[in-house]
Amino acid sequence: MAMEAKMNHGPWREIFYGEWSGYEVHLYENPDKYAAVLVFEKDQKTNQTKGVLILLNKIFVCEGDPSGLASSVGSFALVMEKFYPTFKAKYLILSSGPRYSKPDLITSTLDEAFEEVEKRSDDAMAKSKNFGLNMVELGRAPEEYAAQLFQEPTILPGLIFREMPEKITESKVIIGKRPDGTKAEESVRSFLSTVVTGSDAQRIDALQVITENAVLGGMTSIIFDDDDSFANMSVPNKKFAYADFPDLQPIGMPLKTLHPGETTIDLNYLNKDLFREVIRVEEKPGDYSGKESAEMLDNILNNERGKIRKLDDFEQLLLKTKEEEKMFHVYRAIRWVRLLSRVFPGYLDGRIKIDELVQPYMKTSGSISRIDLKGVPLHIKKAFIYSVMRSLFEEYASQKIVRSKVMGIIPYGEKYLPKNPKKKLDFAIVDILMRCAEVGIGFATSAEHEVDLLPEIVDRASMRITFIKDNEIALKERSGKPYRAAIRPRLSA
Repeated sequence: MAMEAKMNHGPWREIFYGEWSGYEVHLYENPDKYAAVLVFEKDQKTNQTKGVLILLNKIFVCEGDPSGLASSVGSFALVMEKFYPTFKAKYLILSSGPRYSKPDLITSTLDEAFEEVEKRSDDAMAKSKNFGLNMVELGRAPEEYAAQLFQEPTILPGLIFREMPEKITESKVIIGKRPDGTKAEESVRSFLSTVVTGSDAQRIDALQVITENAVLGGMTSIIFDDDDSFANMSVPNKKFAYADFPDLQPIGMPLKTLHPGETTIDLNYLNKDLFREVIRVEEKPGDYSGKESAEMLDNILNNERGKIRKLDDFEQLLLKTKEEEKMFHVYRAIRWVRLLSRVFPGYLDGRIKIDELVQPYMKTSGSISRIDLKGVPLHIKKAFIYSVMRSLFEEYASQKIVRSKVMGIIPYGEKYLPKNPKKKLDFAIVDILMRCAEVGIGFATSAEHEVDLLPEIVDRASMRITFIKDNEIALKERSGKPYRAAIRPRLSA
């Protein structure tokens, strides 16, 4: 299928064609050696193209080991190595991530993918020296590097896509009604990174509608609920406006509430900087009160990563110290840990059980796991958000499957994704949300104004919803044109 004429940043040359998991797959390269993977979805009756999954890659030839940089950059970074008796090379491949496009939107979707890849490339180049790397774009490297990489083109899409998504297209959901009276419908996938702006009441309404749509689309939503705003979603909305939406019915959502202690903060995902914010001991230059005790806890986290299950483990490990002159600092560290255990009982004891958050029996419909954080101090709330999202990422990354499955709902984004992050936990939350996109885990957040949020979160949003007045919203899907609609009433209470 000749799509080259519709693709900017060319001319493009097809270097591979085949079928994969029942889908038609094409691999193209342009003169700068960018690689574009296109997977076509066809109508089974007419054989017409219904949509295209697009993934753009920029490739670098590296001197040195690029694996550390790939881990730092995250977000669809892949390292490949060619090792033959007469040729050795290491490649860093930065990807836009898969983007679904209608056939008439291929140009704009590819433009967005190109912009995303360039941002990631600039970031990687800026960090490369810190990892002792020399990086050259494949298009500027000797021709043999491209020839050796693309002589086995089936490897490239297979490694980057990992597995073909179960469904390329996503089900449509109703977000509201357009001014002309027609339904405002979007795919579930359009909301996988959503930013809502408006008053507190407006944005809670919108996030509840998004959560309901995710459930109806077969996804699990994990809500970090600060103030019981989502506590009654298991009950149908008794005030539902039937006259406005006669084809919808109010229903309760399958909802499970978990309190701190019933789900936990996984200590194995907290490095020393994050743990210090949890125990409220700030690292400072020079000498300061509690320095030696804090450094003992730092060392345990660094040396026992993956082995810590409970706060009690710290005490046992601290008591292995035999030097008499260190025992004062050991006992101080133990007092900190015991105090933490008393004030936050069970909060940091054990690993998160994913099947308690994402019910494995939910197949055709989704569910809601509501984590009740009411009354929990802000720094502990941040640790819960980071730990839960990190645990989900590790679970699904190990399965190497890219599909839409879970959304994290963070209602008050200005507290957790602030425009000027200062705390290590702030940066950690942003980083894990970006990495979650690699494995199909989305998020939705909100603020009174977009400027209250970290610009990176707003810029990368797949859907932006802004309240204009009352229940009237402006929607901007990343690859579509903005439009207005009246948001639909909630199905649940």
